[in-house]
Amino acid sequence: MFPGADQLTKGNVSEGVWLLTGPPTSGKTSYVVQFLYEHLQEQKTCLYVITDQSPSHHLQLLSKHSKCNLESLLRIVDAYSWRLGEKDPAATWSANGLSLGEVSIVIDKARLDMQNYAFALDSITTLSLEAGPAATYKFLQVLTARLRKDHVPSILTLEEDVHPPNFVSMLKPLFDGIFEMKSTERNDEVEHQFRIASLNTEHYTSKWISAENMCVDNISRHWSEPQTRQNMNSTETAVICR
Repeated sequence: MFPGADQLTKGNVSEGVWLLTGPPTSGKTSYVVQFLYEHLQEQKTCLYVITDQSPSHHLQLLSKHSKCNLESLLRIVDAYSWRLGEKDPAATWSANGLSLGEVSIVIDKARLDMQNYAFALDSITTLSLEAGPAATYKFLQVLTARLRKDHVPSILTLEEDVHPPNFVSMLKPLFDGIFEMKSTERNDEVEHQFRIASLNTEHYTSKWISAENMCVDNISRHWSEPQTRQNMNSTETAVICR
């Protein structure tokens, strides 16, 4: 249930807490949306923590492509709209991203009665820039341990180059494996690629594959990633499938 992973492993990667890294506009948010879409199509509940964009934007895209009842299957923790001083109607729960203690409490409340669900957080980078790396690391220590204990398939994103190398090195052991995404330009077109950088259990290959091969019903054709980082200097649109 992790898009693309089955093409690079000998087994089916259906569980684990995964870190997805890549530069801005490499397709990370598109991947997360695809991950949620695949679980929702299987009528599995999903918990989505959003820090970079309005929940309404995400819900609009999923509603357009998914035939399932999103109201009953998808729970959104909005850690974005506090910046605007308002609540997003698409969010099930809201939290102030400056307080990771509050975010943790809200996540626990949101998942209290959830079983057999999938989890996504986009992104760790925003939380770290707002709350600080030390608080973010402690937050992730607890969160990843709880997700692993409950066997929740999970994906969390990170813009690796934004952070000091020692912070990234501390984070990676918290996860069962690392996915990477990148963009390459070929014949004046941008191609998004995906690979498994590390994996604790399965036999795998670390070769790059085209992200086009991971699409289900082409949900990501109309998806563009947020441009929220202060150091973003690219204006290209990130689209997994074209």
